[in-house]
Amino acid sequence: MPNLKDLQCRSKAINFWYSVFLGVFTVVVGILFIVQAATIYYDGISPDHAGDIYSREIVGRALTRIAVPVWLWVAFVIVGAILPAVFPVEKQKLPPYKNDCKTLSRLLVRVPADRKSQLDRAKKIRAYARLGAAAFCLLAAIMSAVYLFDASHFPSHNLNAEILAMLRHVMPWIAAAFVVVVCVAVYEGVSIKRELQTAKNIIKETGGGVKSVPAAEQLSGFKGLVQKTVRALSTERARLVTRIIVGAVAIVFIGVGIWNGGMGDVFIKAVNICTECIGLG
Repeated sequence: MPNLKDLQCRSKAINFWYSVFLGVFTVVVGILFIVQAATIYYDGISPDHAGDIYSREIVGRALTRIAVPVWLWVAFVIVGAILPAVFPVEKQKLPPYKNDCKTLSRLLVRVPADRKSQLDRAKKIRAYARLGAAAFCLLAAIMSAVYLFDASHFPSHNLNAEILAMLRHVMPWIAAAFVVVVCVAVYEGVSIKRELQTAKNIIKETGGGVKSVPAAEQLSGFKGLVQKTVRALSTERARLVTRIIVGAVAIVFIGVGIWNGGMGDVFIKAVNICTECIGLG
């Protein structure tokens, strides 16, 4: 009878090779989609073709030709999702994640009141940095919205030129906001680490500082109610219920979209975008 180690090695090999197979098959299906898109386009621009290039009937016939591999790919994806449950692989234990913010919060209650002034300045700077980043992101959103909601920028005469113009006006704001947020996040991480080390030094100098506030006192009043709510929402059961609710709502809306014909409209628009705008054809 094979031992546990042999079973783990076999399960690991099965999952690995199946993932390789699924990845290769996914590439093949993607190539089939590209071939069909190219066929639709070149048949549509031929002199013998009359009418819309990307009609529902033409696209439907093209997809019918690759329906078998597509449905096989869907089945293989489902099998790939079930496979780890049939052949489980022991996950490597990762070291516990250290949250510097929580550690700093625990240490601050042990810092004497007369020494906390050394830590207040860094905390205020971080708050001002977050506020400045939020203000800049809001400005970037407003400037982008001003351009996007101006109908005169999209007369629909030359789609490529309109998209390029939109990117020239909107992307700099988005990129700048992204850079600002990243810089503030990096600064906060460095600042918290410095403040954490300062708090440790103060506690060491004062012989341990004051005792931690009991949990019962920390969870009192409105702040305590907020902390209890956050803890309740962070439990596994709450996350599971949230996922089920979101999944059910998504299924309902998908069903509504299929029922009112919205799925077909979105599909035709996606085909037009992929073949005309992005240029897969």
